[in-house]
Amino acid sequence: MNNIEEDQKHQQDSEKKNNNMVVDKEIIGNGLNPPWDSERSIEVYRDGFYTKLTHGLTFYQIFEPVSSTTSPTTTTYEPRLIRSLEDKQSPVKKTKVVLCMHGITWWSVSFHPVVKPLIEQGYTVLLFGRSDTPDIQYTLDAFLGQAIDLIDYLNIESVYLIGYSMGGAVATLFAATHPQRIIKLLLMAPAIIPVAVPFMAKLVTWPYIGKFLFKLAGAKSMINRLDTERFKNDVSDPSKIDPRIIDDLIAKVKWQINEKPGFLDSFHSTLYCIPFSNGQLHLLPNIPTNLSITIILGTKDAIIPYTQSQTLLKNHLPQATLATLECGHAFSVEVPTQLTEIIIDSFAVDNCKQPIVDVCLSAFGLQWHPYHIGCNICGKDFSDGSRCEEGPDGFAYCSKDFLDKFAPKCFKCNQAILGQITNALGRTYHPEHFSCETCQMQLQGNFFHTDDNTPYCEKHYYDTIGFLCGHCEKPILSGKCIVMGTKRFHPEHFFCSFCKTALSGVGYKRQGDKPYCQDCHLKLYG
Repeated sequence: MNNIEEDQKHQQDSEKKNNNMVVDKEIIGNGLNPPWDSERSIEVYRDGFYTKLTHGLTFYQIFEPVSSTTSPTTTTYEPRLIRSLEDKQSPVKKTKVVLCMHGITWWSVSFHPVVKPLIEQGYTVLLFGRSDTPDIQYTLDAFLGQAIDLIDYLNIESVYLIGYSMGGAVATLFAATHPQRIIKLLLMAPAIIPVAVPFMAKLVTWPYIGKFLFKLAGAKSMINRLDTERFKNDVSDPSKIDPRIIDDLIAKVKWQINEKPGFLDSFHSTLYCIPFSNGQLHLLPNIPTNLSITIILGTKDAIIPYTQSQTLLKNHLPQATLATLECGHAFSVEVPTQLTEIIIDSFAVDNCKQPIVDVCLSAFGLQWHPYHIGCNICGKDFSDGSRCEEGPDGFAYCSKDFLDKFAPKCFKCNQAILGQITNALGRTYHPEHFSCETCQMQLQGNFFHTDDNTPYCEKHYYDTIGFLCGHCEKPILSGKCIVMGTKRFHPEHFFCSFCKTALSGVGYKRQGDKPYCQDCHLKLYG
């Protein structure tokens, strides 16, 4: 029987509904919607989806670029909300995914001003935030775990990563522990340098008494600061910002404090578990030097001080490109256009933008210096003249990693199959390696049998299951056989080992593993 099989592909239809609907067992409607000034707000996109991850529900938004023809000669891209990459309609590669990590106070709305410009460059943008607040320790590891859970759930292998403020600290941990999943890294005023923490902020992080004081007066104190300071530490020049935008941000944070279940406990746990006063500089040596990194600092930032940040980051992360903006901490509120330009430039496929006067490498329809394009897995560039393989996922690979990642593997030797393939038992084999488990006879094009999903030639299959004749060593197919010990015989092949008299249906004597008629046994063995 020939058991060569073909793999079957199973596709699942995904539903597309907004975040106020129950979509399936994993997508749960949003019962609490924060306030929104639709005319004066940095929040642009309201709908999204929830998925249940390790620590509860996570709210996320994925926007894909969808072409919109505005004139016979002009095509632009608009954001389209999708539930997963499987819902993509755009021909733009799925792998150009930008993952954005927000800070401690404003959720992912802080990235809304950069969504459309990134979409116009062909990127898919993934935001998340405004999620569950479970009773856990809010460490950097917990925040990173949520991000990894989300991209795993969405089947996203690697991302262009943006981390803002505290999200920059999480992104730094991401780069230090999972660099193979980051294409390029951009940090916006990252909370990784040691910063001065006000006494009251230190007080609420003291064991026992700190949590008591925060529960007693934390909400009232935070609301009073919102009303009196109006984010003056975030925005360098509030007079240049429409006050209604600030009003909307204040209303959003008040909603978290007053109405979002568990927010205050999670906020306190974050302050307690993440040592902002100590910084996270110890993570930087663990980031690979070949990872493309851009850091944006605000020259008037009162939260992540510019001069101190610039000095420390130059010393501890010398491979990074430092960019500056004339603003405070609220980049997307104060200078969204300039912020977007830096992000797009840092993510551009050819960062150097210098003439190629010597060796030119062509890949993905573009020209590169060989040392400015590298393997997506090992990071090695192609300046040694090695071949650059264009992966079907839109990334470059060295030949070895390309074969390891994309070429079918032989089940027997686990090596890439470059030529003819044998598909059998739901596996792939080199033709010469699809063989009988016992005698190694090639089974390509021949009938074969399986036992416990292991291939055998006919002879050794029946030997394995105990239905091989002990005399002729051929399969016993009729169902009729004579059993002697562990051996079976065709009836016509069960005869005296000395005189060859047929023993089927008559008495016999056994000596070792051989049968004898009674006369011969008596003569030979007494």
